[in-house]
Amino acid sequence: MSAPTDDMLDLINESIKNDPRNPHLWLKKGNLLLERNQLEEAKTCFDQAIVYGPNIPKIIEAQGSYLAHIGENASALKWYDQLIEVSPEEVNGWNLKAKALEKMNELTEALKCYYQILDLKPQISSTYKKIADVFLKLNNKADAIKFYKQYTSLNPFDDYGKEQLTKLNVPIEEDYSQYLPID
Repeated sequence: MSAPTDDMLDLINESIKNDPRNPHLWLKKGNLLLERNQLEEAKTCFDQAIVYGPNIPKIIEAQGSYLAHIGENASALKWYDQLIEVSPEEVNGWNLKAKALEKMNELTEALKCYYQILDLKPQISSTYKKIADVFLKLNNKADAIKFYKQYTSLNPFDDYGKEQLTKLNVPIEEDYSQYLPID
């Protein structure tokens, strides 16, 4: 994706001038500035967005994602917790929180978040892969194998799970459907 043009920012600025209390415009401007790596300016926009839209999930997410982007994962967690509180049935907050926890090497806590995603939406196959990867980091090969098999059962044409199983010296099977998660 190419960096936002000055014309795009001019258009957003003009819209903000006409509607300065619109949190979505501030969010859009913040995201455009973040893409341009104008971090301080992006933060200012995200702060304005949260003032005018304190309970809007995308704005809460932007606050946390900005902090994670600059390496402030512990601070990002507070925003992700707020995102989960505002949208408890959505998996995005749980996923972002898990990623931040992984970056902080809080792997057991990250697993709890991933399990919450499975409780909410067990059909999201990437969660099985993420859980398997965390188990591998924890040197828990048995559980990593179990989740790689489940991931492979949900994604028979994606080689990632099979590659990981091969690295773990697990014979590759023709049919992984027996490992499909049961609701």
